[in-house]
Amino acid sequence: MLRARNATVSNHRATSTSASFGVPELRKNKDHGPTVSKTRIATVRNDCAIMKAFPTLVLLVVVCCSLLPENAHATVVESCGDTRALVPIEENVIEISNCEKGPCKLKRRTAVSINQKFTPSEDVKSLNTAVFAKIVGLPLPFIGVDGTSACQHLYAEDGETQVGCPLKAGVPVVYKRSFDVLEIYPKIPSMTIHWELQTKSGRAITCFEVPAKIV
Repeated sequence: MLRARNATVSNHRATSTSASFGVPELRKNKDHGPTVSKTRIATVRNDCAIMKAFPTLVLLVVVCCSLLPENAHATVVESCGDTRALVPIEENVIEISNCEKGPCKLKRRTAVSINQKFTPSEDVKSLNTAVFAKIVGLPLPFIGVDGTSACQHLYAEDGETQVGCPLKAGVPVVYKRSFDVLEIYPKIPSMTIHWELQTKSGRAITCFEVPAKIV
């Protein structure tokens, strides 16, 4: 009888001890288990949200790029002062290679290209080029460019199809020309390039100026 009671007490103690040690373990699992699960669920949800938003972000980038103006890389140029051209300066889109804003650096032993898009407001039979550098107020013509015909350098709006002269009113054209900066040119720290397209009679059709230097 005594042994049975002692066994009962012992079993009760063992059960109590087991329970007392088991509860904290259950609480630990109870406390931390759901927390980890919630964190994982939140991470998965965030990943899903990012994946869903990614196509929208790509679309926004594409739209923003498409809204950029066509002359985003155009060179900033100036009007020709007293020279009044048929096509106003603000209706020209001019790109000078390696120069978005003056002073443009003209490196010797290299070639400089100029693309100029404009739309004449009236018919033009022919075009000549008048190009010179103003250094300390003195005009020095660009050899091989100044006084030459511009007709062979005129293209359609696509910049690929050569159209030449005459020009039609309201039809956009692209003038494409390049010139060499010769090694014999001295280094000039400051000058202004005057670039004009004019008729045989000397009437200015387009004209722009840009500060530059020869390096």
